[in-house]
Amino acid sequence: MVNGPVPAISIFTSFDGAPLRWATWQADGQADGPADGGRPLILLPGRSEFIEKYQEVAGDLTAAGWTVHALDWRGQGLSHRPTANPQALWVDDFATHVRDLLAWMDAVVGDPSTVGPVPVLAHSMGGCLAILALAEAPQRFSHAVMTAPMLAILPHRPNRLIRWLARRKNAQGQGHRYAWGQRDFHRMDRLFLLNTLTSDRRRFAVQTDRFAADSAYRVGGATWGWLDAAYRAMADATAALPRLTRPVTILVGGGDRLVDNRPARAAARFDHITVLRFPKGRHELLMERDEIRQKVMADILDLLAGTAHPPLSSSH
Repeated sequence: MVNGPVPAISIFTSFDGAPLRWATWQADGQADGPADGGRPLILLPGRSEFIEKYQEVAGDLTAAGWTVHALDWRGQGLSHRPTANPQALWVDDFATHVRDLLAWMDAVVGDPSTVGPVPVLAHSMGGCLAILALAEAPQRFSHAVMTAPMLAILPHRPNRLIRWLARRKNAQGQGHRYAWGQRDFHRMDRLFLLNTLTSDRRRFAVQTDRFAADSAYRVGGATWGWLDAAYRAMADATAALPRLTRPVTILVGGGDRLVDNRPARAAARFDHITVLRFPKGRHELLMERDEIRQKVMADILDLLAGTAHPPLSSSH
């Protein structure tokens, strides 16, 4: 069990009526309520994740004076699930997620002309969506920090073939079906020794224990429709990187086997993008063992506060 502050939970009705679950962790020393202080920060989870997984991260952020707002993406957490099988994660287009995000920010954070731009901390799929949102609405954001942004996936798989199959299956009306080899959450998914996400047993168990205890949180593998939408979004996000007008810092793990970090590392050639590499880290740097995570969080807090100016492509 990993400890952290318990957030205040609310429901936001998105542009199409879909109920989306979100949370706020108030900055330490601030009273409850939306207008009681603390610097606002947007926290965007990755695929299949949920708000409570980030309680420990939120504790670090609130202790540093941030009031943290996080969102359960549609299709996961306790937000709206549009498929007959609620574990089969599907979205028509990642533009829907971006539209959800910006509408939610309008309601929760407020008009940027009044409150000003805010920073965003995003992981994996959340990083891909943050890049798309930065490209669409740069006035909303001051800067971005991302861990393992999903710009490419499955570094040791035939991605061209998988992308072609996903597009074809989706066009044939099979978008809600699991891709070959994918399935619902299974008890084998709880085996720490088989995981490629983190080297920390306790933090790995935060998600799998919740899935085992409460079926409402469970998310299975990828559907053809999700894969088709993801490949399109990753291409769009990679193409958007050189055009971004806000500073972006990307943290990647040398042992990441889920996301292909080559596009992120290549982005270090752009003046507004910094890449930090943690050779011993896996995909979930925010959930890594203390030896790695303490340095990750220290760097993130410095970056969010605007006090760090690391060299491009530095390693830790």
